[in-house]
Amino acid sequence: MLKNFGFSDSSRKNTVASRPPSSNRSTLLSHRTSIFSTLSRASTAATEDDISVSSYKHPRDYSQHRSSMSVHSSDSIRSAPLRTNTSLSALSNDVYAYRSSSISDPNSPALSHPNLSRSNTSDTVMGSSSLIPLSPPHTPGVVDVNQFPTYPPSNAEKQAARNAMNQHEATINVVYASDVTHDFERSRLSRTKKEYVVLTNQHLLRFKNQQKANQSLDLFASNQSRSIPVSPPSKIFTSKDHFMLRVDNIIAIHAVGGAPYTFRIDYVADEEARQVSSINFTVVSSSDRLKWMDRLRSLTRVYLPRTHFVSRQDRLRGTHRLSRHKDIPDNNDEIVMHKAIFRYKRLKSDNSGQYKELFATINVALGKFSIYILPNEQSDEDHINTVGRDRYGFLALQSMTLDGNDDTLRLKFRQVQADSKIVELATSHCEELLQDIRRAIHSLVPLYPTPPYQLIANDSIQNVRMLPMTDISKIDDFGFNRLLEAYCAAFNLNKARFNYVVDSTADTEDGLSLELHPANEIGESTPLYTRYELLAFMRSLRHNTTFRKISFANVDLSEINSWSGKKDDGWTVSIEDGQHVENVLASELYTLILHNKKLRGLDLSDCNIGGSKHTHSPISVIGTVLQSKQTGLNSLHLKNNTLSANDVDALARGILVARKAIRELVVSGCGLDAMQIDTILQAVYMRSPGHMKYLDISSNTSNISVAQVDGIFRRCNRLDHIRLRNCGYLPDPMTLDLTKLETLDLGLTPLSDEHVLTLCQWIITPSFANIKSLHLDGCGLHAGHVRDILIAIARSKNMAIHVDFSQNPIFRHTNHLPRLWYAIMQSYTPLSMGFRDLEWDENSLQEFLDSMMDNETLVKLDLSGMRVLPSSRQSGAVGPDTIKKLATLFERNKKLQELHLSGGEDENGTRIGLGKAMSSALSALAYNTVLKKLVLRGVRFGDVGITALADVIKVNQTITYLDIEDNSVTIDGYRMLNEALMTNNILMTLPRPRIDLRNQIAQLKEAIRELTLAENETRYIIANSGGSDTRRARLQLQVQVRSQAESAMERITSEVDKVMAAIDRNKKLWERVQAQVRLQAQQPYVPRNDYADHMMNDLTDTINMFGINPPVLNQEQRTPPSDVYASVPWTSTGFSDVDYITMHPRSASSPGTPSEHSSVGSQFVPYNQPYNKPDSVM
Repeated sequence: MLKNFGFSDSSRKNTVASRPPSSNRSTLLSHRTSIFSTLSRASTAATEDDISVSSYKHPRDYSQHRSSMSVHSSDSIRSAPLRTNTSLSALSNDVYAYRSSSISDPNSPALSHPNLSRSNTSDTVMGSSSLIPLSPPHTPGVVDVNQFPTYPPSNAEKQAARNAMNQHEATINVVYASDVTHDFERSRLSRTKKEYVVLTNQHLLRFKNQQKANQSLDLFASNQSRSIPVSPPSKIFTSKDHFMLRVDNIIAIHAVGGAPYTFRIDYVADEEARQVSSINFTVVSSSDRLKWMDRLRSLTRVYLPRTHFVSRQDRLRGTHRLSRHKDIPDNNDEIVMHKAIFRYKRLKSDNSGQYKELFATINVALGKFSIYILPNEQSDEDHINTVGRDRYGFLALQSMTLDGNDDTLRLKFRQVQADSKIVELATSHCEELLQDIRRAIHSLVPLYPTPPYQLIANDSIQNVRMLPMTDISKIDDFGFNRLLEAYCAAFNLNKARFNYVVDSTADTEDGLSLELHPANEIGESTPLYTRYELLAFMRSLRHNTTFRKISFANVDLSEINSWSGKKDDGWTVSIEDGQHVENVLASELYTLILHNKKLRGLDLSDCNIGGSKHTHSPISVIGTVLQSKQTGLNSLHLKNNTLSANDVDALARGILVARKAIRELVVSGCGLDAMQIDTILQAVYMRSPGHMKYLDISSNTSNISVAQVDGIFRRCNRLDHIRLRNCGYLPDPMTLDLTKLETLDLGLTPLSDEHVLTLCQWIITPSFANIKSLHLDGCGLHAGHVRDILIAIARSKNMAIHVDFSQNPIFRHTNHLPRLWYAIMQSYTPLSMGFRDLEWDENSLQEFLDSMMDNETLVKLDLSGMRVLPSSRQSGAVGPDTIKKLATLFERNKKLQELHLSGGEDENGTRIGLGKAMSSALSALAYNTVLKKLVLRGVRFGDVGITALADVIKVNQTITYLDIEDNSVTIDGYRMLNEALMTNNILMTLPRPRIDLRNQIAQLKEAIRELTLAENETRYIIANSGGSDTRRARLQLQVQVRSQAESAMERITSEVDKVMAAIDRNKKLWERVQAQVRLQAQQPYVPRNDYADHMMNDLTDTINMFGINPPVLNQEQRTPPSDVYASVPWTSTGFSDVDYITMHPRSASSPGTPSEHSSVGSQFVPYNQPYNKPDSVM
């Protein structure tokens, strides 16, 4: 078990050195028979091999020793009799080195004692080093990572470490001794003292000189036993004046900067009060300091199982601090805490410009996302003045350094808008603390191939494998939410600002997609994401490689696109291949696409990026990754981003050689000319045009080559979506017959009467049967054109499509309007239609609403942005007759499920839409049983409209989606909406009203400012003119109004949060219901036995008449004989309502048809069957 933590199975030799008072040869020999002998070491391995304390190769060899502390008295010191070793060699000048062979086999018949040669020029033992190595040698070559040790250790390994510690305490060994200048007992007359210090495996002792040490310890030779147990006959008591400290009370051993011969020992002086003290040791040479530190550190590793100096009060304070940040780890283990020494520097007060090194005792606590530097006994204010900052996110960690020379762990943290900061912590648990930090970070980024920090340590530390704290495979988003929260802690951001959705993809069962939406506005935050918020989200995506599709559509990325990274900035690092990229967005996209091998789709539509002429712009970097053939990206949306010539060239070359052929490509509105479009299309043709399924080259140039577009239809035989808006191209019907298009967008392409006729001829062909969406917006169509297209669609029998007639002058020729209204009334309409941004005459609008009342096919209607032209009334007003028609439509129409009535502003800033007048029509929705989605964005009906909607919500049980953004709603309106939602559990989607919230806060702030000025002015007048009752009353009213405004500004956000919480409650309730339905659907179907139920009910009624309890029948007793099943058809609700005599039993070899599972006389009717009527109206 201990092998995993660096314990060696082979024996090693160690040297213990001491200094004689004289260099005389006879004196040396006399001292050799009376001073320190080589002692046998306690067993430390699970195999019970005897290994010396110093035979461990590295401090990690003791890192698994963890348990509670055991306190011993320090008044007397136990010492074992020390045996003289006749094979000792005196070293030059001042040091004796003693080496003993470790016991590799306790059953060995004989033990050898190697003789050590003397060196006159060095105080080292010739042949092998007398130092205790702190790390095992690195073994080059390919190593199986499964053979590496794991962290944390198992219970068996912990128990083995405790056993080793107990065996170690069974003997007393002298490990090292020399002359030391120390400050153990500081006084006014002398701050330091030079004494002879002896280190045993349990204590640190001091004597006036070496001779006193010999006399006090009363050492004598013993028998040939290699292991001398601590027993009553062998006790040697020394005065407590010689006692300095116990080894198991040491907190840290670390070098003092600027003093090559000095090191510091921090330890617990008062074990009950946990008072921490320190000793500074100064030795004669740097090598002697290294020997002292190595031996001390090796000994402290033995006692790690019980050297946890964190008190219960410290732990309670740490838990309270972590709970404030909601940073308590998810597991049930105790919070990881260590007492450590915080090392820092301050300028000296003598104006010399030099720094003084200072030390403070602190507690280090590890949360779920951050590392905390908590005070030991200082106040919070003094503590902050000392440490500067007491919380750092794990993912802000740039590097960790543990050089092994002492117990100092150096942590380098990235900072926002500041240079990186180095935090130095000294603790005997430094390796354990380092591995705990590594494990916490690994649990956040388990999917990324390399850790997000640099680790500078020996191989034995780096090769330890981390056991994860959380199984992310059981989390829906594979830990992305936790990862984003960790980066928010690293950047000190508010995670509530992020608005994103994680969903499953349609192409694979286990695939995930992520969509980032515009930022949530909290308080006075900006409506756009900041550069550090975008960087945190990008880094979260970089380190979570599970998403197949990532969308940033409609999110402004200009902040990070214009951010030039610096080489010395810890956050804006260069691309991982070492090449420096100034553009931060380009660097992040490169790493994201390169390392996420599952990524297939990237949507950067309307992100306000591009336009850079640099070689490494965000778009060109995407092409560079495609050229590397290390990504499976095959869907790229770049709508409305500016592409330079370099971008187009890199993108075309990437498409040409990409590992996977491009399936979706959107470059609409990218400012491309005809030649650049040709370049991109040529790359698609040459790579693999048969894979192309979605292509959008709209709104670039109207001079696009006809031959190129015809080539698209001929070569891309799997193309199902194509958008050719504003391209000046109308496809030939014969060309369209070769395709299986589902979406055809010809918007902003002028269509003449001849073009409309040609289009109608294609619509009635079989190739139109696959169309699901036809866009003809902005094509200059009048009412006659619209009617002809609707009739053609009805003849095609492909009614389940969406047709967009927006931005067309439909009302230009009024003589065609009656035929259009008749076609709509007769249900010659597709499933969905769009009439956005139209200028409506009020009479025409009323006629349209009349025709819609009896329509039986239209399910979705978009009337957003309507401009109602006034008749004889004031501009912008909508008459009561129109509102009544709208209310009647809500009441009578039994097919419309989705309605868009959004308003807004035109290019001149004039309000468009129905406005407040429509509020009276909303009450008709109370008992509408078909409408599910209602969009009223930008209508500006204020609290009047919200009041009407609140009354509707209390009653309506079908509306599940409601959009009321940008309607000038105040806090009173949201309160009424909250009250309505208390009785409604159907409404599941309501976009957060960011615009209204932002506008209301701004208006309230301005109102408070004006009221404060008016209030001060009134106070001034009253103070200088004596005032009057009227002025005092006005002042009181102003104060009251201002207080109300301040209260409203404080509470409006919470009221909106309550609305969103109610919507979230309804959504979760719906998800639970759906989960139960799916669970029931997976269970085997057990048909109901209506016959047995009917007979049981009759029997129960009869028995109840006589007061007898009815019998309880099990399922077998309630099941009729098998011949009954053979003659009775079963449905999902029991028996069919049929004549049993006419039914014939079904054989097992001929399963029933769908009609056999329905009632007799019923017939399957296809959805588009009723649409055979157009011939009668031609």
